[in-house]
Amino acid sequence: MRSQKIAWETWIIAAIALADLVTTIIFIQNHGAQEANPVFRRYWDMGLGAFVLAKSICVVGPLFILEWARRRKPLLVTWALRVAIVGYLGLYGMGLLRLNDVSYDALMRDASPMIVNASPMLPSPNSVGAALPDRLSLK
Repeated sequence: MRSQKIAWETWIIAAIALADLVTTIIFIQNHGAQEANPVFRRYWDMGLGAFVLAKSICVVGPLFILEWARRRKPLLVTWALRVAIVGYLGLYGMGLLRLNDVSYDALMRDASPMIVNASPMLPSPNSVGAALPDRLSLK
């Protein structure tokens, strides 16, 4: 029986996980970030070694099982690994955006004065708010 090499998709997931681990440690230690996952936050509270071990087991374990399964169902596992890559990158990117507080609401809040002030026909937000009462009474 010929031994199969480890799939390049597996190496990519391992590399993304390593980048995730390293950047998480850097952001927590140097920039005041917090681990978003409550399970891993508990491991972080136990110490750096416990955190690294827990993250490593949660990556290496499934990759080992997927590499084993790839011998029996190569096409299915290859596609599963590719979907995992896209999903992991998406979640990692969302985490980075969240870390930097970049959200649609924040973008729109920052852009809305430019949009309103760009049109001289629209009243400014302050003049509209000043014309409305603080509370409406139904009596």
